[in-house]
Amino acid sequence: MGARIEAVGTSLPRRRLRREGSVDLCVRAAEEALTAAGEEAGSLDVLIHTGIYRDRNLCEPAMAPFVQQRIGANAASPGRGGGERSTFSFDLSNGVCGWLNAVQAADGLLSSERARRAMVVTSDVDPGPRVSAGLGFAPAGAALLLGPGEPGEGFTAFHSESVAKHSNLMQSAIEWLGDEAPRFGPRNAVVRREDARFVEQCANCAFDTVERFLERAAPSGSATSTWCCPPSSQGPSPRPSGGAQGSHATGSWT
Repeated sequence: MGARIEAVGTSLPRRRLRREGSVDLCVRAAEEALTAAGEEAGSLDVLIHTGIYRDRNLCEPAMAPFVQQRIGANAASPGRGGGERSTFSFDLSNGVCGWLNAVQAADGLLSSERARRAMVVTSDVDPGPRVSAGLGFAPAGAALLLGPGEPGEGFTAFHSESVAKHSNLMQSAIEWLGDEAPRFGPRNAVVRREDARFVEQCANCAFDTVERFLERAAPSGSATSTWCCPPSSQGPSPRPSGGAQGSHATGSWT
């Protein structure tokens, strides 16, 4: 029995005078997922946030409690007793693989019956639209509502690998602007630098990882669809898959 996706929610910025931030996009995606499943925010036992690029480059406090408060999930502190239901909310950061790590964490809590319903939320926005460099993506938010599946349903296996030798091909850092900062703008900015070889190496690493995973997790000769989400504005770099029969992979990878 693994965690089963009960509903999905997504959000894009609305055309309005006030700019929507990372929490706003998470909240709208979460509410869409809850509405689609016919559930209330109070049914959530766990809420995990995995977004990378946040408003004003905010690292602390965690974003998950802000989302929890805005959607009206249980505000009681976990483990305080008294029978009041609480929602355990926290951030989990691991680049573009963070959402998969969060699903794996939620899967463990659901499978062990420590939680009955979990949600993973994420969003990315340009932290400083006037000063950031090299981001090249559109702001968006998403949410997964997870519940326990029946035997044979849901997520059954997880696999991830780290390839440190290519870490220098894409670097993202918060840099101090000093005298170059706008008069009424932020004093620091996200600067992302991507080598021309980055996408190709991501594709190579992803396909190799998928093939090793399928060799271990998929029955011989079975048809498997594998979806990977590209973090690069350059788009995916195609590479023929020599792995399991019927396998298909799209995109790239950390």
